[in-house]
Amino acid sequence: LRERKVLTTKRLERASILTTALADERVRWKESAQDQDVKLRGVVGDTLLSAANVGYLGVFNAPYRRLLVSQWLNKCQAAAIPVSKDYSLVTALSDKNQVRQWHNEGLPQDKHSVENAVVIKSGHRWPLIIDPQGQGKKWICGKEGDRLRTLQAADPSYLKMLENAIRVGEPVLLEEVGESLDPGLHPILVRKIIHRGGQDLIRLGDTVIEFNQNFRLYMTTSMPNPHFLPAVCIKVNIINFTVTFEGLQEQLLSTVVQQERPDLEQQHAQLLESIAADLQLLRDLEDKSLSLLQKSEGHILDDQDLIETLQRSKKMSAEITQRVGQSEETEKNINQARQKYLPVATRGAVLYFVLADLAMVDVMYQFSLPWFQRMFRQCVDYLNIKPSLTMGAPTRPLSGTLRPQSARSSPDISHAPPAAVKKKPDLTGQDLTAHLMKMIDTLTESVYKVVSQALFAHHQLMFSFILCTSIMRNNAVQSTLSGEVLNSLGGLLEKQWLIFLHTPIFANMMDAETEQQTDGLTPMQRLEMQAGIGSDPSSPNLTPSSSRRSSVSGTTPFIGKSTMPKWLTAEKWRQCQYVCSTMEDFSQLCHSLVSNPEQWQLLLRMDDPYHAMGARYIPLEEIKGLGSRPGSGKSTSSRPGSGTQERTQKSSAKKVIFKWEELTAFQRLILIKILQPEMLKASIRSFVEEKMGTKFLSTGDFDLKEVFEESDAKTPLIFILSHGSDPAAQLMRFAKEVRGSTLHIDMISLGRGQGPKAEELIQKAHILKGRWVFLQNCHLAASFMPRLQAIVDSFNKPGADIDPQFRLWLSSKPDPCFPITILQTGLKMTVELPQGLKANLQRSFGSGGSGIVTDQLYED
Repeated sequence: LRERKVLTTKRLERASILTTALADERVRWKESAQDQDVKLRGVVGDTLLSAANVGYLGVFNAPYRRLLVSQWLNKCQAAAIPVSKDYSLVTALSDKNQVRQWHNEGLPQDKHSVENAVVIKSGHRWPLIIDPQGQGKKWICGKEGDRLRTLQAADPSYLKMLENAIRVGEPVLLEEVGESLDPGLHPILVRKIIHRGGQDLIRLGDTVIEFNQNFRLYMTTSMPNPHFLPAVCIKVNIINFTVTFEGLQEQLLSTVVQQERPDLEQQHAQLLESIAADLQLLRDLEDKSLSLLQKSEGHILDDQDLIETLQRSKKMSAEITQRVGQSEETEKNINQARQKYLPVATRGAVLYFVLADLAMVDVMYQFSLPWFQRMFRQCVDYLNIKPSLTMGAPTRPLSGTLRPQSARSSPDISHAPPAAVKKKPDLTGQDLTAHLMKMIDTLTESVYKVVSQALFAHHQLMFSFILCTSIMRNNAVQSTLSGEVLNSLGGLLEKQWLIFLHTPIFANMMDAETEQQTDGLTPMQRLEMQAGIGSDPSSPNLTPSSSRRSSVSGTTPFIGKSTMPKWLTAEKWRQCQYVCSTMEDFSQLCHSLVSNPEQWQLLLRMDDPYHAMGARYIPLEEIKGLGSRPGSGKSTSSRPGSGTQERTQKSSAKKVIFKWEELTAFQRLILIKILQPEMLKASIRSFVEEKMGTKFLSTGDFDLKEVFEESDAKTPLIFILSHGSDPAAQLMRFAKEVRGSTLHIDMISLGRGQGPKAEELIQKAHILKGRWVFLQNCHLAASFMPRLQAIVDSFNKPGADIDPQFRLWLSSKPDPCFPITILQTGLKMTVELPQGLKANLQRSFGSGGSGIVTDQLYED
């Protein structure tokens, strides 16, 4: 009895401790049970949608994924398949702790990238990642760490190294995969695993090796829009890791804050890591508590170790919970401070996607994301340069293309001495707004100057226009930013932009009812026409042909085309009807076209309709009325024939004056594109000049001396040729100016059989020192381009010994065979025949770059 009393007393003490230790867990377990009940109700639909997401949606971009998931949800509801409320692939197949861990490993912050990570984790097929910007590679390297083995698909011996990785169970990243896969990868991709003697084996060629279940394979391609055959798609899980606007915006925001408030960004990074670690530890403690309770043997109150462990876990859990709460509150405050610099990051993201779209204009217009990030960092840092820095200070080049003069003196942040970095004062109010505007303007001007030098002349106005409209379109979307930063250029609705681009297509899709409502007649005039009255040929509202048809036939005339002014084509008239029916500011357009032809005849005679429409249209009757005021002696109302004058005034009273002065600048472009398309190019130039200034209309002429100073031995210099242009003489003259002779230049025109000779020249240049190699007409040697890409890539390998005076010059016409990686890392210059005497003189006198013209320089 005494022993039972002691045992009961101990059990009561332990029960009290256990009850206290598990008191908070009861609340959490109750909430978890309720959440599980909710999830179980929609588990069938969630599983179905998640499987479809993992199996099919990886290859698509974010908008198309959202569209398909929305359609699938509607089909599930129609078929009475239960789906969880607010279904999301991320919440269905992952948790917040795991997503935080991925972000700490380098995964971009946007939802699209998180979905890609979920698909990679949940898919049974090896992922093939479309990764033109290297975002997926960066995350995989951070996720796998030092154990990751990186292989190149162009390496002939990569299969041997892949075999070794399969044996030891190492993760492998296979880069630069083409549109067709090596047949040797087939057993690995389809997982032809043989179970023999308790071991997992796989046959690769004639060799059977052990398959380690820890082996993982990742494949990447830098092609932005590859065309994989169905035979490839069924073997791998294709995942589109192309950078998104939100993800790039967050990366650039970190760059800005790192330069402006390095203490804030450092604290933000440390907080993210600590929150992720604490949440994971909290999850582990909760799982440990459940595991101990489950594995407990005998009476639970007799397990002293269990009680003590639960008590320690309870105490530690309370500390971690409190720390996580404080960290999350601090994170909110830091994010609020970081959001002040969001306009700069937003402008940077807009600029990059404009550059990315240039590749659709010409295959040679390639700009990599790492290059743009370096450019962005240097432009942001340029505002913080000390006055003691001189313009002639040597700087590292921006790989990708030329840098503007304003950016050449900016120091490389990655190589700046830590002692020079000083904490900046925290700007607020108008000072912060002015500083942000200055950063935005510097970034925009620098990117324009850089990129315009790599574009042909006939594409530069297009680039300026797309740059301007992209900024305005983003301004219309980003409504949460401050007005001064946001509305520096004004906004442009996406609807107006689409109308400007596709007016003829939209007009042809217009239905008959809309066409009848926009026939240019008032309701009373339409009724009169349908009744067969009021069809006087002298009516200003109808064309003679329509009046004759209505009076002769006695039937209802064809409403719409019958009212079309004679000076308009049917296609233009339909476009006018479309914009009249879809845009409020154009609601009176068709009425004015029909009733007031004098106004539109004036528009057609204008040499500069864009600026002319900024002023109010004054009808001729009003101008005459100004000269016939009382006392002027010129009044026409008292002259004989006043009845005719009254009829004229009555007729003019029906005229509808279109108030084009109330249109926005872009709406004027829409009207000019429809009615006077031959003046559209000049109007676009005026539009860009009005919005952004003449500095965004300058031609991107280059100077070889400046290009040479920006280059290094590892960066190729690329001449992009137009028809009939040849930079050889210009380069030879520059070489003579720099070195005093042209003996150090080795030139070869590529073609059939010239590839090995070109490779020999490059190898010889590394041995002889101080040599330049100029490979002309690379577009004629498509078979040599992969080898040239490997040679250029070898320049940047660790331990590569390259003479600092070596330069590789390349010239090529726009051709898809030219390696994209060389275009992205090289300095690009477009070469065109100069138009006119002035351009020829500028080309002749400015090609050397020294600014000094001598007779000796041009004797040869």
